[in-house]
Amino acid sequence: MTLPFSSTLIAVLRSSAPADEDGWPEAIAGMTVVADAVPAVISSPGGRFTQAGSEQHIASFRLAAENCDLQETDMVMDEGTQDVYKVTWLQRRYGFGLDHIEAGMERVHGYAP
Repeated sequence: MTLPFSSTLIAVLRSSAPADEDGWPEAIAGMTVVADAVPAVISSPGGRFTQAGSEQHIASFRLAAENCDLQETDMVMDEGTQDVYKVTWLQRRYGFGLDHIEAGMERVHGYAP
């Protein structure tokens, strides 16, 4: 047993571009699905708003998912909403029959210099 319940299914997306290269937006075309239909829970958003010549919204989320091949350089797609998030940190949890992955994620809209 891993998570006692889930509210969505996620797909893990990994770029074929080297991690030290930005490659945006070309990196999206080079995404590979590493895992899909992974049961998970994505928290409600928290975040910040920046306005400096233009505007940017950064929403932070917390992920709890069954064990899968998730890495800190990956992207996560909610298969129900098609929202895509960038993984910012990752922690594997073990014990008591509740082995799972916890991760921080963010979704960025807009640009602020």
